[in-house]
Amino acid sequence: MRGGITELVWARVPVFSLIVGACLLLPAAAEPTVDACALLTGPEVEAVQASRVTDANGSVSPSGSLVIARCFYRTETFSKSINLSVTFRNLNVKTPYGAREFWKTRFHLNVEREDETGRSGQDKRADGRQERERKGQPLKRISGLGEEAFWVGEGDGGSLYVLKGDRFLRLSVGDVDDDATRLKKMKALGAKAVARMK
Repeated sequence: MRGGITELVWARVPVFSLIVGACLLLPAAAEPTVDACALLTGPEVEAVQASRVTDANGSVSPSGSLVIARCFYRTETFSKSINLSVTFRNLNVKTPYGAREFWKTRFHLNVEREDETGRSGQDKRADGRQERERKGQPLKRISGLGEEAFWVGEGDGGSLYVLKGDRFLRLSVGDVDDDATRLKKMKALGAKAVARMK
């Protein structure tokens, strides 16, 4: 009897091993992959920035409930280099908070509500804009890119933010040009990058 039980146990070990092995091979919550450096080509950056791209370094890093895929396009004239990042939800973190929710808090905080003083969301949004302007970061809505886009002029450069689906793109550049020229250049690059975002 004992020999029969041992043989039965050992006969089932390979089956058990196959089941466990198959489970281990199944991916955890499949994290979407983004190659930020594939969103713009070197020649596209060169055409806009008038400086040869010498290197494009990419990286992907989790940041809490979000993942940020980055690419730094280094140009011969370093101050014309471009930073590109794509932010999306980290599927390995159990939270409903993703890129779109971050976008709402960044650009639409309290837009739809009235507080106890009766001020509308638009008034409060204007207050937020004034606060950013005091910090040297004027916010400008940009039409014609993605679902929604904003330009944040920073004293030493500027950043274009573009929302598309459950991801958003950020393109930033240094202070080589005036703000209007930087915006024009980033819009041209942003249109190309957003078209390639899945």
